Amino acid sequence: MLCWSSVLLIAVLVSCTEAGPEESPLASAPGTGDCAVTIPEPLHVPPTHPETPPAPDAVWFGTHELWTVLDADGSYRARKSVWWSARFPGGAVEEMPELRVVWNRLDVPGQRIESQGRATNAHSGDSGGFMIARIQPPTTGCWEVSATYKNATLAYVVDVP
Repeated sequence: MLCWSSVLLIAVLVSCTEAGPEESPLASAPGTGDCAVTIPEPLHVPPTHPETPPAPDAVWFGTHELWTVLDADGSYRARKSVWWSARFPGGAVEEMPELRVVWNRLDVPGQRIESQGRATNAHSGDSGGFMIARIQPPTTGCWEVSATYKNATLAYVVDVP
């Protein structure tokens, strides 16, 4: 369990298989309660997409194998579960990607939300081709979010107010 405990900051909850040298280290910081939220350091630069993420005050987080968008300061903003990968060939080739997203609640054991069925694909001029998981984010709590796509896994922690 990753949570803020007294003065200790328990850091690093990320698992990126087959990530290579472009791995994104991360730091954790206290959230609004006892939740050590993920703050990406340094910023990930996607291989074939714009440097600027598709949201204000947001940053890319992950590796070339799998990345997403996080708020730069570690705060939580409700948005669709959107993911990119250098391995995603686009919707014309892979209409329903096998992306799996799981939310595990860290402050209340046993609460878990999983994506339902395969993801869908999307494309925009600003963001290129991407995947959207079919999942309803929770309304409150300290959550670890993990995604898996083609043997690459990425995880981070958010404090949902």
